[in-house]
Amino acid sequence: MVIQLNNAWNDYELIYLYRCGEQKALQLLLKKHMGAIKSVEKELLEICYLLDKNDVYQELLVTFIKCIDSYSDERGNFFSYLYICLKRCAARLLKNYFSPSEKIHYQAISLDEPMDELNKTSLQDVLSSTYYNTDPVHAYQMQELEIQYQYSKQFLNDKELQFFTLYENGINTNQIAKIANMTPKQVRNYLNRAKLKMRKKLDLNDRNKSSKKNTID
Repeated sequence: MVIQLNNAWNDYELIYLYRCGEQKALQLLLKKHMGAIKSVEKELLEICYLLDKNDVYQELLVTFIKCIDSYSDERGNFFSYLYICLKRCAARLLKNYFSPSEKIHYQAISLDEPMDELNKTSLQDVLSSTYYNTDPVHAYQMQELEIQYQYSKQFLNDKELQFFTLYENGINTNQIAKIANMTPKQVRNYLNRAKLKMRKKLDLNDRNKSSKKNTID
């Protein structure tokens, strides 16, 4: 039976089909997430224009394929997993290019000390990395982000969680729109819905806590 593949298939289905030998699934995944690859490539080349553009693209492409091979449901949303892997790959490329005294130039792009971009690539691993734990302020911020991520994924859908996570990690709406191949307005709508859901959830929790206090003898 011939499978008719199109953009209606989600990431999980396409990854499964690719692992079953369906090469068109890989093409669709690449087309779907090319925005993320190009966004990280552009950011990297802006930081260091001396890097070879083709080499950077090939490295990010290899990382993309490795992400598909290594992805599992336990790693959370595929897009978030992929994006963090791409960022860590970019950080590794810069680390290899710059001398230790020049690390300040690439720290802005790094989400973690990239010893191996696919060794610990879940969002939880990145947020609780030893790289940030060396600084008390960073450690506190990362702990707060991890708690927020674990909390918000209970009631946000995949898109809302994906965009909210990126936004909280300093990626603006225009950048998210390019990565997701959407308009900034669409991204803002998702972010507004996510914030509204979180606000309602927090208000409900506060009312529950207040109610419990009132019932204590």
